[in-house]
Amino acid sequence: MTFAKDTAGAAALEFGLVLPVFLAVIIGIMQVAYMLWIDDLLHYAVNGAARCGAVGSTVYPCAGSGATNMISTADALFGMAVASIPAGTFVANSACSGSGLTARYTVTFLLVAPVTLGASSCYPNYS
Repeated sequence: MTFAKDTAGAAALEFGLVLPVFLAVIIGIMQVAYMLWIDDLLHYAVNGAARCGAVGSTVYPCAGSGATNMISTADALFGMAVASIPAGTFVANSACSGSGLTARYTVTFLLVAPVTLGASSCYPNYS
């Protein structure tokens, strides 16, 4: 009967059971925050590059108008925070009648599932 009333080590056992779940939740929150940050940065780069292409600006970070200049501008804006940008991340938006870009970037969620984030932008040409 003394075995059932013995509570020595109960806190260590509870800690051992709860710790993996707690760490999984914390790491999951960090991964979702990282994906939201990358998505926001992707939208910022696409919008900024398309706007630069629409107005034909050559002031940094804008490289001027044209698809290749918009792509290099988006690479520069996105590359400020992301170390390696795969080729083909930014492509000209063919459905846009002005200056537009489309982007796709894949993030691996929890080292298991690849999630593809996307952004698209279109601005009328002013120049």
